[in-house]
This record gives sequence, C-alpha cells and structure tokens, in this order.
Amino acid sequence: MTERGRERRRTATIEEIVTRACQAEDAGADPLDVLMSFYADPVDVSHIPALPSDRSMTKEQIISGTRMQIDAYRKAMPDYRRISKFTIENDSIVCESLLQGTLPDGTEIKAPMTVTYRVVDGEIPRFAARVEPSLVGLLGQVLAAGGLSIGDPGASGMNPGFPPKPRGAIEGSHG
Repeated sequence: MTERGRERRRTATIEEIVTRACQAEDAGADPLDVLMSFYADPVDVSHIPALPSDRSMTKEQIISGTRMQIDAYRKAMPDYRRISKFTIENDSIVCESLLQGTLPDGTEIKAPMTVTYRVVDGEIPRFAARVEPSLVGLLGQVLAAGGLSIGDPGASGMNPGFPPKPRGAIEGSHG
C-alpha cells in the first residue's frame, strides 16, 4: 500500500531509534548508520551557524555525502573516533558528539558538535547540526586533508558544495 506515492513501511518509535543507535555504538559500529536508515526522503539539512550547503536533499545525497565525510576523517586521522550521547527531547533525538583524532603532524583534533534529529512518524525528515564557528574552518581543513574537495574551508562554510566530491572529480561526471 502506498501513501502519497511512498511505500508504507513499519516505522520505529523515537525510543527504538535511540536504543538501536546506542546498541550500534556499544558494538563498535557507527550509530550514524542507524540514524541514516531512518531518514525520510527528502531530508532538510541545516547547520548552526548556517552553511551554504543548508537545504533539502535526497536521502541518497545526504547518506553518500556523510559517508564521504566520515571516510575523509578516517583517512586524515587514522585514529578517528566519534563518541556520542543520545537524549530524547519531545519529538527530537539530540546527539552530542565529540569527534577526535590526530593528524599526521601530531595535531590533536577535538571537535564537539550537537545534532538534533526531528522524528515524525518514525522517520527523520530534518536535522540541524551545531558546530562551534571556530571549528568549522578546521574541520574543513581536515576533510580536505582526507581528500575531499570542499571549497573554501573558511568562516563562510566548510562545505558549500555538499554532498562533497573526491578531489579531482569533474562536475557532472559519474563514478
């Protein structure tokens, strides 16, 4: 059965989503994979402070871009890790994370961020990520060191062309 052109599927409660994310992290997996599996299509993405990339994106675009970012962090910082704490506030999941790692030159990166995921009918149709403005440029430089072409990593936004493209990718090319 379809509803407004979408296949109807069993949805999870907000508590079930948080439980699955915590279980994934406890097992050494990335809880973002759990959260991304509940993304609606499209997903409204915003950042605080706002970035040029803030807009509605397809589920596929945001998942692909997020995985590329995580891969770039891992490439730039082989000891990359994310420690997350999840709480429920009304109809939202609040994920407080600390991204950590060490660059090859010995620079230690510790970047706290908070992402608030709105849950509606068992899906996540929007989220807002809050990153300290002083860290936006640094995280952009880390992504660039990990091989992503992200434009100017300055205060105007670390990722104006989200989803990111591997360095050397030509606009409009595939694979």
